[in-house]
Amino acid sequence: MKKKIWITAVLAATVLSTILILTRSGSTNENQYQFVEVTRGDLENVISCTGTLSAVGTVEIGTQVSGTIDKVLVDFNDVVSKGQILAVLDTAVLKATVRGAEASVMRAESDLEKAASDHERYQRLFDQGLIPIEQMTDEEKQELVAAQEAKAQQSGQPSPDMMVGQAELIKA
Repeated sequence: MKKKIWITAVLAATVLSTILILTRSGSTNENQYQFVEVTRGDLENVISCTGTLSAVGTVEIGTQVSGTIDKVLVDFNDVVSKGQILAVLDTAVLKATVRGAEASVMRAESDLEKAASDHERYQRLFDQGLIPIEQMTDEEKQELVAAQEAKAQQSGQPSPDMMVGQAELIKA
């Protein structure tokens, strides 16, 4: 019986407290107005956003000659036209490469001249019967190797003016 009294008391307290809370909260919801004088001022409209920017179109640029860029004559988002110079390569390394290639050609030509003069000398000695045929054949092979090497060096040699000229102009 005591248990029923306690349960009834708790239920009654809960109902009373709910009624009190609902009636008090309704009384504080009055509309409050604040009257101020109108003033003139600037309006600010601020927009902020996040995201990633990307180009509408991109173009890959390639050159026929590789090297270090000395000058860049255009900037990002510049409008360029066909034939316009975009960059200039540093030609110091290319000029050194050309000089090295020219030296290789000269060395091969010099080796060929030496092989030709040795062949003439060995031919005279062979004609006089002073050297065997094997030694003469070896000398002929050496002259042929020197001639082929000189030809290979000359055919692999780019025109110095063309190589440096290409490096100086990278066009759109």
